[in-house]
Amino acid sequence: MAGAAGASLNMGHGRGLGRGRGTRHFHSSNLDGSTVPWRASLRHAQRSSTEQGCDLNVIALSDSNGKPLTKEVEGLSPSKTLYHVGWYTGLEMVQYCHVENPFDPQSGGEGNDNIPQATDAMCREQNALQGRMTQPTNLPIKDVNRHFLSCMDSRVGFAAIAAPGGDMGQFILGLGAAEYIIGYPFSPDDILHFFQQYIQSMGGNGDGTDGNTPIHNMNIGQGQLNSPEGKGYFNMCTDATAHAAWFAAAKIEGQSLLMQKWNPLDTAGRRRLLQKCADPEHVGDTLLKAMVTSEDGVKEWGVRKEIAQAAIRAFFAVWFDPFHPSREHLLLPVLAGEQKPMAVVNVESPETCHPLAPLVVQKLHSVTPTAGSDLLKLGGEKDGGTESGFLQVDESIHVSASKAALKAASKSSESEAGVDERTNVPDIDPIGQGTQILVHHYLAAQNYRQTLSAFFSSIFGLDQDKLLGRMEMLAKRAAKKIKAQDAAGKPHYTASFLR
Repeated sequence: MAGAAGASLNMGHGRGLGRGRGTRHFHSSNLDGSTVPWRASLRHAQRSSTEQGCDLNVIALSDSNGKPLTKEVEGLSPSKTLYHVGWYTGLEMVQYCHVENPFDPQSGGEGNDNIPQATDAMCREQNALQGRMTQPTNLPIKDVNRHFLSCMDSRVGFAAIAAPGGDMGQFILGLGAAEYIIGYPFSPDDILHFFQQYIQSMGGNGDGTDGNTPIHNMNIGQGQLNSPEGKGYFNMCTDATAHAAWFAAAKIEGQSLLMQKWNPLDTAGRRRLLQKCADPEHVGDTLLKAMVTSEDGVKEWGVRKEIAQAAIRAFFAVWFDPFHPSREHLLLPVLAGEQKPMAVVNVESPETCHPLAPLVVQKLHSVTPTAGSDLLKLGGEKDGGTESGFLQVDESIHVSASKAALKAASKSSESEAGVDERTNVPDIDPIGQGTQILVHHYLAAQNYRQTLSAFFSSIFGLDQDKLLGRMEMLAKRAAKKIKAQDAAGKPHYTASFLR
C-alpha cells in the first residue's frame, strides 16, 4: 500500500520535467472552478500551446529597474540571458520591442545589443527583448502550490522554481516573523514540532476536501502525506564542500559523499551528524549559511541564528530517521562546483496561468565532462575571425592534451562510484561548462509564503495579514542581500512568459 502511494506521489510531482508530467496538475475542478471530469480537464490542457493547461508562446526580457536594455554590462548580455532562459524551448523572431527608440538597434554602436528592430506588431512588452518559443511544449510548468522551492543558487542544474534558501529558507523566515509577533523565543523542541507538523500538513486534501480548502481548515492526518493534491516535497540545498566537511567532522566514512557506508541505526553516528549539521562550515546554501554565521541575526535577517540552526537540525532529524513517515518527502540536493552567476533573472509567473509557473534552469550544461571534451578544452578551441573555423584545434599540442585527458579519465575510472576525481582539478566543473544565472521566482515564492502564513497563523492564533506582511519584508531583505552577495555588479533582468 505504501509503495502504491509513493508511486502516486511521484507521478503527481515531477522534478522539473516538462510535457508528460504536466497533466497531473488538474483536480476535479476546471481552471474556472467548474466541476468537470478529470479526462475533460486533461483534454483542455492538451489543447494549450504547452500541453500543460497554459498558453504561453513568448519570453520577454526587460531591465528590472525599467531602464532600456544595453549590451554594455558586467555580466551576461540581454540576448545571451534570453537564450539561456529559453534554451530548451528554442527561440525565434528575437527582437527588441519599444515605442520610443532609446538607442538604434541597427547601428551596432556602443550600448546596443545588435538586435533587429521590432517588426512584430504583437510585441508583448515595451523596452524588452522578446523571442517566440519554437517548442512551447518543452517548457516545464508546475503548480506553485504543489511543487517544491529550489534554492536560488547558480549551480542548480535542473529546472526549478527558485527562491532564497528554497523551502527551508522561507520556512525559517516564517518562524522568525511568528516569533517576532508573539514576543517569546522558540526552543529547538518547539521548532522540531512545528517542522514535523508542517511536513505532515502540506500533503493536501487527504480528508476528501477540494483543492481550495485552506490548510488551517483541514483535519490534518497521516494519509495527507501521500495525497497527490498537495505539496509533495520539502527542499533544502547544500553543496559538496560543506557536505564532505560535515561527514568528516562527524567521523563518518564511506565510499563517497552520497553512498556512505553508514548504518542509519547507528545512534552514535546519527547523534554526531545532528550535532554538527548546523555549523557554518557544514551549511552549503548561501542564505542558510549567512543566517547561522551572523552574530546579530535579528538585526541582519530578522531571524535569530538559533532558529536557523534548530530548523536545519529538525530537517536532518527527519532525514536520518528511516522510519519517519515524512522522510520520503524531504529533498537534499548536493550541489557541485563554484557559484559564478553572470546575471540575476527575476521570473514573473504568468497571471493567466495562476497557479502554474514556468521552471527555469539556473546552470546550463553545455559540455559533458568526458575525456573527449577535456581534450577539446585543453587542445584549444578557436572561434570567430576569418582565419579560424567553428572547430579548429592546434595540432602542436595534440599530444600533451591527449595525455592530460587520458590521465583525467584514468583518475575518474579509479575513483569510487559516484565520485568524479576531477572535482579537485582547478577550473574544471564536474558537471560541465555552461552559463550560470541566479533565478528568483519572486511571485511563486510570495504565493508559498501565503501558504506558510496560513499555517503559522492557525497554530499560533495570529492575524495572517500581519504575519504575512512581516514575512514579505524579511523575504525582500533576504533576496536583496543574497543577490548583492552572490552576483555583485551583475545585471538584473525580469523574465516574463506571455501568451
